[in-house]
Amino acid sequence: MSRRQDWGAECGHPTMTRMYHPGLQCSICKRYPQFGWIYMCTVDKEALIWKAKLKGDDVAFDKMGREFADQMTLGKYGPNLRTRKYAFLKEITASQLSTYTPEQLGTILEQRDNLVDTIAKERRRSEDGVLCDAGHKYPDNQTPWMPDEAHQCKYTVCQSCHGAAKDKSWVSLDGMLKGDIPPTVATGYAFSFAGCRPWSFDDTAKNLGCRPVP
Repeated sequence: MSRRQDWGAECGHPTMTRMYHPGLQCSICKRYPQFGWIYMCTVDKEALIWKAKLKGDDVAFDKMGREFADQMTLGKYGPNLRTRKYAFLKEITASQLSTYTPEQLGTILEQRDNLVDTIAKERRRSEDGVLCDAGHKYPDNQTPWMPDEAHQCKYTVCQSCHGAAKDKSWVSLDGMLKGDIPPTVATGYAFSFAGCRPWSFDDTAKNLGCRPVP
């Protein structure tokens, strides 16, 4: 089995989205979606979209996605922030900060400052299979949380084969209103394969769920 299959065949990742395209196939039952969409893992895609945006690439397929792309983040406590030495001070409240001694704060900040170097050293000297595989999927020691595009998880599955997919595809509206907009949401990644966003007439949509059961 290839290394790429090892990462994607049994996907246990926590985040997914509905991908709208009738040509996508379920990895388990090998069937095509009946309703025009299927669930796809996004655990790697978030970081890859963010990286592409930094490089100046066009990460959205339409005008709406390009406008929101400027507002996307990897989260308030995203990996791009947690690798910074003083980011810890922004992750806790003032009352929580008061519970640490100066020595404890110094230790934490030193650990953050040496985090990237420590990961790189452990990778070089470790013969553990897990770390070796992680090194292939996350090859850059300076950004050890950034996956290699060739090894990203593209696991696709239908609702019938993976009932938990629905729970993995939720998005926090409260978080987005506070500025925490995941890259896949900001760019409309779920509709990128189809090249358009689903729509309906407003007179039809406003009555959905309001009609009496026959």
